[in-house]
Amino acid sequence: MITIDVSKAIDKIDEIEPIIESVVKDALPTMKRNTPIRSGKARRNTKQSGSKLHANYKYASKLDTGYSSQSESFSKPTANFIKKEIKNRIKRKLGS
Repeated sequence: MITIDVSKAIDKIDEIEPIIESVVKDALPTMKRNTPIRSGKARRNTKQSGSKLHANYKYASKLDTGYSSQSESFSKPTANFIKKEIKNRIKRKLGS
């Protein structure tokens, strides 16, 4: 007979979930800082909700693909920040 016990993995997942939400919250200033500013509407309408960041304005995708001469992308630096921080914080939390 073979038994696979995933209870420890499930406990670790429960530890990781708050880390992800915390990192996303900390990523909001990075996303806003990398968002081009003309009138301020784009930055004002960039918000965090749970584990999601929202660029809630109709021209967000246009700005993110380099339409503005001020910035090439705001999502790439934000995604890089999130990836790096999640990795670092999980390592610290789980002691890897």
